[in-house]
Amino acid sequence: MLLSSHACLDRRGYTAVEVLLAMTVLMIGSAGVMTMQKASIQSNLDARKLDMANSIAHEWLERLATDSTQWTLPSNNVSAVNNLTNTRWLRNQGSPGTWFLPTLPGTYPADGLSPAFDILGRDLDGLDAPNAVFCTHLKIDTIAQDSLVTPVLLRATVLVFWKKLLLTSTASPGGNCTAWFDVAQDEFSHPGTWHIIYATTAIRRNTIQ
Repeated sequence: MLLSSHACLDRRGYTAVEVLLAMTVLMIGSAGVMTMQKASIQSNLDARKLDMANSIAHEWLERLATDSTQWTLPSNNVSAVNNLTNTRWLRNQGSPGTWFLPTLPGTYPADGLSPAFDILGRDLDGLDAPNAVFCTHLKIDTIAQDSLVTPVLLRATVLVFWKKLLLTSTASPGGNCTAWFDVAQDEFSHPGTWHIIYATTAIRRNTIQ
């Protein structure tokens, strides 16, 4: 039995051009979704690192506050009212602008002592420091003195930095927590290399009773 021309038209499928157009639209939409997903993942990672860096900065402020208890304890010479040298980090107070890298612990575990941290915010020892994700520098300034020109009030500033590695950066930073270097100047010279945050607190000396 012969089919009419109308019946043949009703049973037409998609042409190759229509299939290609549909695939093109699908690919464009998929590319947009993948780009958004990549940007979302990167933004979440950046936010997580920023949150971890803030936690590390405040953790170091607490370490310095704990270190100050050695400044308030009596020394063997009771008449010596200034025993700042008993502290671990605060004794590095100097002229404004003097930053330093706290001494790296030589052995594992390094909890509570290291300036180097991994992605989870755990202290690293000296052997693992070249692989650090976050690094800490400190600056201790004297902001008040007594009549004997000895410090009675300090300003402790914590700097935490981690790699940014944007395409605009012309630097190739290596192990960033094995020795001190001027990270702010490096970022100025090579924009897009480092994320940097600061936290500060005041620490007062208590008079020996």
